Amino acid sequence: MSESQINFPGLETEQAIKLIIAAMNSGTLKLPFLSGLDPEAVENEIRKFSATSLKTPENVRRCELAALADQVVPLARLDALVILTFLLTLTNGVTKEEAERLSFTLPGKF
Repeated sequence: MSESQINFPGLETEQAIKLIIAAMNSGTLKLPFLSGLDPEAVENEIRKFSATSLKTPENVRRCELAALADQVVPLARLDALVILTFLLTLTNGVTKEEAERLSFTLPGKF
């Protein structure tokens, strides 16, 4: 990519990470998938597992953790992809063509 194609040249990795952390701390950048997690649904899953005929507290706890993981892990992975994409965009920069596409997709934002 030539210099003439670059609209936003990109940040150093450390700068980009600091920006992401600041945006998350301020609430500007939110994790879209985990924020949509329904705590009541998770609680119901845990109750369902706990209501089984598991006799030992250790087995009940394992099932509770498995139920929680089933709900949280896929959403956490999707949120991690959002953060990774944001990091790559901040460090790799944005070409003029990409900026134009964003301007078309998100009018008034760029």
